[in-house]
Amino acid sequence: MYRCSVCYLQLPFTPDPGDDPAQKEEHHRYLAFRKVRHTILRLIGHHYRRPKGTHRSWQGCDLDLTGVTIHGEMDFENASFSGSRGSFRDATFSGGKVWFGGATFSGGEVLFDDATFSGGEVSFADATGSVPAGLLTAVGAAPITVPQAWLRVDP
Repeated sequence: MYRCSVCYLQLPFTPDPGDDPAQKEEHHRYLAFRKVRHTILRLIGHHYRRPKGTHRSWQGCDLDLTGVTIHGEMDFENASFSGSRGSFRDATFSGGKVWFGGATFSGGEVLFDDATFSGGEVSFADATGSVPAGLLTAVGAAPITVPQAWLRVDP
């Protein structure tokens, strides 16, 4: 299930065609696919919050969301990215809240190089461990909350 879910998210993202009556069928298709994508993201977040070594925990598994469009909410609050590789490289986060509050980033590598955040809110409040590579550059002007330690620059 894990690999199939990630592969589904890596399929090309088709934006909402809008409410034009001539595009009604495409709009309904978009809504259906969006619901599937949101469910997959919710399940991935849930499995990364489960304690490592417990039934259905995906902690320690690599997560490759390279190039994925995440349109809407994504909840990785209190998830653990320890001892694994996570890639959000070239991912697009738009139109919703992205929560990594209380997440743990240690003993592995999490990448946000060339990711884009727009039209939403991003929170890494109370996250622990090292700042994920490329995150502070990728966020740009999007509203973001990060631990103060991540903003300190050593001389």
